[in-house]
Amino acid sequence: MANKLGLETAETAIVNAGKGRLAEGAGRSLAGRVAGGMVSESVLQEPPQSTPEQMWQNHAEGKDISDGVARAGVEGAIAGGVMGAGDNIRGRRTEG
Repeated sequence: MANKLGLETAETAIVNAGKGRLAEGAGRSLAGRVAGGMVSESVLQEPPQSTPEQMWQNHAEGKDISDGVARAGVEGAIAGGVMGAGDNIRGRRTEG
């Protein structure tokens, strides 16, 4: 979804590191790209990943399955928001 909106995600930033050049904008302003990347990572990617990971970790350790799940989701959202915003400061990369 983020890629269709012209946003750089953490994954595409890693794949494209050292490749190509920055595109002439992504059809959005800097603020739009940064906000979009922040929302994409902090809502769509990290919490749905962090919360089940915590639940499985709890299960493996014999703890209550809900122990720390909310915190893992919040921490994932914060970390994802920072990564998503940062990835879009420089603009979208093109392959080349």
